[in-house]
Order: sequence, then structure tokens, then C-alpha cells
Amino acid sequence: MILYKDLMTGDEMFTDAFPMHYEGEDDFLVCVEGKLVSRKKGESISADLIGGNPSQEEQEEECCDDTETVSGIDVVLDNQLEDVQASLFPSKGSLVSYLKKFVKKVVDGLTEEGDTEKCDCFKKAMSAHIKQFVGKYSDDVSVYVREGFDVGAYKQAPMIGVWSEDGRTIKLYAMKHCLIEEKC
Repeated sequence: MILYKDLMTGDEMFTDAFPMHYEGEDDFLVCVEGKLVSRKKGESISADLIGGNPSQEEQEEECCDDTETVSGIDVVLDNQLEDVQASLFPSKGSLVSYLKKFVKKVVDGLTEEGDTEKCDCFKKAMSAHIKQFVGKYSDDVSVYVREGFDVGAYKQAPMIGVWSEDGRTIKLYAMKHCLIEEKC
């Protein structure tokens, strides 16, 4: 399994357990597909993601169980993401303003670490392709960040969620250069 973590915070954003692919010029965007699910409160991951196939008896038991359930998008629930579009990024302008400060913060951080090669690669990719990411923004998207996100710290890249027409599936877009891949 591969964990995709935020470049600055190291927070896990998603894993390759979900359907995903790359999009855009130079595969700048990572697209993770999520779907609406209901599960027992406290259940962390869907059994079908890890090859599980509940028996008929287990399905009947779940049907009659009085345990509290939670509903939401699987990738969002599994990675403690929250939608902050309405409160923090109500317009494309507010997202662009945040991203400008975020990119500067990352460049400053990479410069302090002395990683000039990584810094140059990051700056080049962001200046060439960030419009692909911002172009996914519209009035009916969701913008996701990890729980505990500090908007004033400019340390985490948000993900844009584009909903399907039926509202049951979503494509979450992240910028490849804002992620660290970690095999586990």
C-alpha cells in the first residue's frame, strides 16, 4: 500500500486503496475517487477495499444491528478529511490567495532545508501547472483538508472535490508535487 502524505505537514491525505489516476499535463493532478457509504460508527475501513466479502449471515446481522452509523464519502471518512469550502474557500479568489501563500511557505521551507533541487522542481511545477488545479474549482465543488487544518499557517495543500451528477461519487484532486509517497 502507498500512503500519500502532505508535503509540509506529513499528514496522511489518502492511500492507493482507493481508485486513483493521474490527470493533466505532466500528470500534475492526482485524482482519487470516493463514493458515498454508510458504516458502523468506529469502523475505519470498508471490507470490500481489502478484498472482504461479507457472508449473507453477516449482512443480515448488520441489517438488524442497532449500532449507530455514519455516512459520508469513504476516502473522506477514512482519512479524517473535512470539507471547508463554505467556511474557508467560498470563492476561487480565496483559494488562489491561499495557494499563493502556501507555495511561498513551501519554497521557503525547502530553501531552509537546503534542498535546492527539490525547491526548483516544486517552483517550476507549480508555476507551470497550478492553473490546472485551480481550474477544477467551481461553485458546486468541495474543498477538503485534514481535520485540525490551520488556514493561517499555510502548511497544507487543499484537495478539490468534484461531485458526480448523481451526488454519490466524488473525484478528489490533489497536486502531485504537494504530496509525499510512502510505501508501507
